[in-house]
Amino acid sequence: MKIKLYTLFFFLGFCVSAYAQEQSHELKLKVQNNKIWIRWAPKNYSFWKKGIDSGYVLQRIDIDSLAEGSNKWQGLNSSILKPMPLEQMKQTFGEKNMNAALAAQMLYGKTSVPNSDNLGEIIYNSKAEQDNKLGFLLLACSKDFNVAKGVALGFEDVNFDNNKFYAYRLIAIGQDTIYGNLNLKNMDLEAYLLPEVEIEFLEKSANLKWTLEGYPFWGYFIEKRNKKDKEWKRTTTSPIILINTNKDTIKKTPLMIATEKYEENYQVYEYRLVGIDDYGIENFGPVFTAFGADKTPPDNPDNIKADGIDENTIKLEWTWKNESGFKDAVGFRIDKAISNDFYFQPYSEILPISTRSFVDKTPARLGNNYYRVAAIDTAGNQSFSSFAYGMVYDSVAPSTPQNISFSIDSNGIVKLNWDKPKEIDVFGYRVYFSNYYNHEFINLTGNPLDTNFFSDTISLKTLTKKAYYKIVALDYNFNHSKYSEAIEIKRPDKIKPQSPFFTNYFTDGTSVILNWIPSYSDDADVIIIKKRISGELNWIEIYQGKNGKDSTLEDKNVSRNIIYDYDIRAVDENRLTSDAEKTLRVKIIPLQELEDVSLLKAVYIKDKNQIELSWQYGIIKDYYFVIYKSTDGINFSEIDFVDENNRFNDNDVKAAQQYFYKVKPVSRKGASGKPSEKVAITTN
Repeated sequence: MKIKLYTLFFFLGFCVSAYAQEQSHELKLKVQNNKIWIRWAPKNYSFWKKGIDSGYVLQRIDIDSLAEGSNKWQGLNSSILKPMPLEQMKQTFGEKNMNAALAAQMLYGKTSVPNSDNLGEIIYNSKAEQDNKLGFLLLACSKDFNVAKGVALGFEDVNFDNNKFYAYRLIAIGQDTIYGNLNLKNMDLEAYLLPEVEIEFLEKSANLKWTLEGYPFWGYFIEKRNKKDKEWKRTTTSPIILINTNKDTIKKTPLMIATEKYEENYQVYEYRLVGIDDYGIENFGPVFTAFGADKTPPDNPDNIKADGIDENTIKLEWTWKNESGFKDAVGFRIDKAISNDFYFQPYSEILPISTRSFVDKTPARLGNNYYRVAAIDTAGNQSFSSFAYGMVYDSVAPSTPQNISFSIDSNGIVKLNWDKPKEIDVFGYRVYFSNYYNHEFINLTGNPLDTNFFSDTISLKTLTKKAYYKIVALDYNFNHSKYSEAIEIKRPDKIKPQSPFFTNYFTDGTSVILNWIPSYSDDADVIIIKKRISGELNWIEIYQGKNGKDSTLEDKNVSRNIIYDYDIRAVDENRLTSDAEKTLRVKIIPLQELEDVSLLKAVYIKDKNQIELSWQYGIIKDYYFVIYKSTDGINFSEIDFVDENNRFNDNDVKAAQQYFYKVKPVSRKGASGKPSEKVAITTN
């Protein structure tokens, strides 16, 4: 047997590699056909071998009598449970039962480890052979419960009271005892629910995706039929078992993906998912449809240009070769972004396919104008040109910044302030620095500042006693003003290290995680953090470390509903201690559930062919909102998220179609709220 099953163990219901190491076996219970089916599985080959040789004893006790002090366990098997002999298995299951044949081969078949002169290779191959045998045996048992009983890995309890709560224990003779409970009075006898299948429509194909976490199935079938047919047909002869590591991008859980191919797009088929549990029972999911869809966009528009004509007009021009000969292209749309994050939004109606130019008569005079051209087909597929930057004509520079003031502290931190120029199109400033008045000044700011103040840290360990700054203003067309007069700053003689400061903290009710920015001073040596219960006088030192080595600390010595003060200082090489920054005050409280999203509304904007969503949610800072969408009001899919905003525009809509939406809040600290009530709207 040369097939390696290391990956198989991770996906069977009884998973060899994933178990904890405290016990030798895992025990599972299930009510089926008014019987209690009991299954167990050894966690490795060694435990299985001991079970074959020594056998098992299965016992049961009423939980109520156990609670009253009784310890009289009832034996369920009259003799020690061991696997059937080979001849008995042949008589019991016959030659056509492939699962029994597989189990018998694993129990009684000969071992075939390849010969090798390398001792390490022999050991490796032997271990692989043992793991393969146990893996195939568990697979056969999971497909046929009668086989599990035949190899002493299953048992059927038929004499019990439906209104009692039982405890079971499996005694693996010579190993250990494994326990399990079953409350028959409150037992839900319905079949297991199947995971919801997400459909990704592709060109002449569709990906069927479902998550595995939380579902008791080791394998799946996909059944398919044409809408005109009554009989279901399975797409594979063997169960589908996860053998890769696909992950859901949001929940990060294992994800199963099956791909269906079609001869043509929009051939609709019905599907259902079938899950197989550890007892070989098949559970059927709801019916859903899937098909291939046109996902091939037209060729990209090329050579886009955006030229300023005057102060109020920008003209766009582009080309479109259509080398692929697309006949379903319906036209072009102009998209526009006015910020440097390039968040493009539709700016024009759909222009005829013969159009090659567009005039923007309302460009942003005091901001950015980024454009791109989208080619659109009848299926809504889009391709995009590269973007072009357009600006209105402006060659007049702003005036020079005036009334510059400054301060410098003992740590060499310089703070500059100045008056804004009178021009309304000023969008930023650059700050220049030099150690000498008559030397070249260097740019400190890189990208222009959007504020009229600036902080800088200069070294105090230098023979240069003065520092100089100049400031320049820029407008939206990057016209630069003249340099301001140089500001002369004297470096202080006496130095304390610049104080570190807390940037933020996080508490989950059991600990406090502190984050800080270290001291910027060159000679800062040590960071010291102290703590006290708020209102008390005595501080306790909880951390001492090198400045800059760490920037985070977890304080686990906290109690709920207590307020703590934290103080952070820097000590320099001369043992001078920094001044105190503002004390951080933290109240330790348990994490609370997020509030619900309220007043979710959907409005269809016909001229833009988009649906605008809005909702209310207390304070939206430090939250983002996940948007879910459905066409049937049942099967919702995540389509996007918005950050610290309570509005969203859905541009992926079709006319005469009903849509449903939900919104879920998520905290940046990890908490997740419940999805809102769904809202429906029709695009008429």
